[in-house]
Amino acid sequence: MAKYITRTFITSIVHPVAVTMVNNQPVTEELEAIVIPGKVSDEKALKVAKKAYPDKNVLLNGIDYQSELRGMTVEDFMKYSVPMVDTAAEDTESTDNQ
Repeated sequence: MAKYITRTFITSIVHPVAVTMVNNQPVTEELEAIVIPGKVSDEKALKVAKKAYPDKNVLLNGIDYQSELRGMTVEDFMKYSVPMVDTAAEDTESTDNQ
C-alpha cells in the first residue's frame, strides 16, 4: 500500500447581509457568500465583505468553516514538489552563532 502525505485545508465561507432603513425599520438583504482560503476572524471577514460590497452597509450574518483533508502519494509529492529552505533551522543556526 502506498504511503500518503496529507494536509488539511480550511476554508471560511462568509455570509454578509446589507442593512437599509425602510420606514424607520431595519431591512436586511442577504448578499452572495464570500469564500476565503484559511480560517479568518470576524474582523477580517467583515473587512473583506465591506471591500466586496463598498456601496452597501454590510454586516455579518455568520461564518461557516469547511475542512478538507487532501493527500497524494509520497512518490507524486517527490515528483511535483520543489525543495524549500527551512527557515526555522536557519533561525536556530543564526542564534547559535551569536
